[in-house]
Amino acid sequence: MNPAVELAHVTVRDRRQIVLDRISLSLDSGHGLAIVASNARNATALLRVMARLQRPTVGHVRLMAQEPSRARRRGLVGIAPSLEDLDDEKSGAGILTELGRLKGLRRHRAEAEAGHWLAALGLEGTASRPFGSWPSSTRSVLSVAAALLGRPRIVILGTVPEDIEPAHRGHVVSCLCELKAQGVAIVLADRDCSIGGAVCDRVALLREGTLIGRGSPEEIRQSARGLLYAYALPADRCALPEGDGITAKRKGEEVLVLAEEDITQALIDQYGDDAVIQREPTLQETCMWMLEHPQQVAARSRLWGEPSSGSQITTS
Repeated sequence: MNPAVELAHVTVRDRRQIVLDRISLSLDSGHGLAIVASNARNATALLRVMARLQRPTVGHVRLMAQEPSRARRRGLVGIAPSLEDLDDEKSGAGILTELGRLKGLRRHRAEAEAGHWLAALGLEGTASRPFGSWPSSTRSVLSVAAALLGRPRIVILGTVPEDIEPAHRGHVVSCLCELKAQGVAIVLADRDCSIGGAVCDRVALLREGTLIGRGSPEEIRQSARGLLYAYALPADRCALPEGDGITAKRKGEEVLVLAEEDITQALIDQYGDDAVIQREPTLQETCMWMLEHPQQVAARSRLWGEPSSGSQITTS
């Protein structure tokens, strides 16, 4: 089977700065790839190269084993538009219909698909309202709907903001999983991993333009075992723990702690046995820690194949 997306030795330079460094990866149809990057600029450049909106300085990109023309690419790839490019005076339904027409859909089909995706993503209640009046938590969902118009075979999404309401986030996950089951390849940038972890079967870690690791979400988590420890403490009883290799933050009624060594006994001694809950680090916590500690990723590269530049991300 030919990969849906294939990058070979892709390098992107901006003047004297390397934005992407010798990246090779492939993604098969019916699979998903979440890109977790230390820098949004690098992630955006990688998505643009994948969508063939930006030419690499070195290397090549193929979609469905082709180097398609602009017209052909428009039908193959669904890309989420920037919110700044959407007309605040038009309704959500009107915006999607217009974008569908720009993709080459006949008006009747564009209107039908606009209605379908608005309903599938839980946006029926705001569909007829001017886009400028939409709550910020739903505006980016419309850009996801726009990427799905025309039933593309590859969907490429930028970061979906963390402030999306859980119900709408659930609709996005459900739609993307359904499309993946139908053979669509999904690529998205997702620093908080809330959508990528639920939709994608591969995660790529991009640090300063270089791939430092990749694998399934479970492989990523397993790779940090013995290197990263996580705890939850009651916020009303516990201060933020401090020390080398320790980070802590308040989240709701809890203090979430990450440590680079087992500090269970030290926390029990300080706060009491009933206050300390050991937990698994989340996928987001693990990815962010790995991006800050590339040497640990390299040390465990045997779990993921050859490390660093040139490594393959191949789903099967």
